[in-house]
Amino acid sequence: MTNSKLNRPVFLSVLLACFLTISAFPQKPDFTLTQSERWKPAFPQAFEKGLFKARLEIGTQKLSGMMFIKRTSDTAIRVVFTNEIGLTFFDLELTEQSMTVHGIFPAMDRKSFLKILEKDFQILLFKDRTITKLVLKGVKKKEVRIYATHSGRGKALYFTDQDSHRLLRHKSAKSSFQRTEVKYTWGKQDIPSGIYLVNPTIRLHMYLSLLNE
Repeated sequence: MTNSKLNRPVFLSVLLACFLTISAFPQKPDFTLTQSERWKPAFPQAFEKGLFKARLEIGTQKLSGMMFIKRTSDTAIRVVFTNEIGLTFFDLELTEQSMTVHGIFPAMDRKSFLKILEKDFQILLFKDRTITKLVLKGVKKKEVRIYATHSGRGKALYFTDQDSHRLLRHKSAKSSFQRTEVKYTWGKQDIPSGIYLVNPTIRLHMYLSLLNE
């Protein structure tokens, strides 16, 4: 009985020390591999360039032309949108965390608009490496898997093809006022043959169709 009383403080001290050691070095799960096993990014690291027929609708304004998307480095992708006669609507270079404006049509040169455009293109072009939680929500028609994620970008749903692991749809839910949704169609290439992006915040609708499919 005496030995038990003497050993109890020692045991508690050892237990507390173990707890503090574990807490000091938290082990965060690495979702990079887990994510890649579940779906392939729309624009993989091996992507070099693609030319798309493009149409943008922003409220009542409609723009059409060509959108050239090209990887400029391991971490950056450039997006140039021009009309049929060569007028540049915007020329943007994006990374996962930033955007450089190389050129912009004066009517579009608004800080709030460019910030939304930056976030939407980052969703479209880059894999989310900040995912901290990933849950399989269900299977639709035995072919489409639906995953819910939490990340630095907020909450989102990913709809993926069960066999090819290709991304079919992405729906973000950062807030009730900002919900970007992207739908993808696929052909023979490793990038989408068709993309439809909608952002209700600014009533943006973007349609892209890959040329030379």
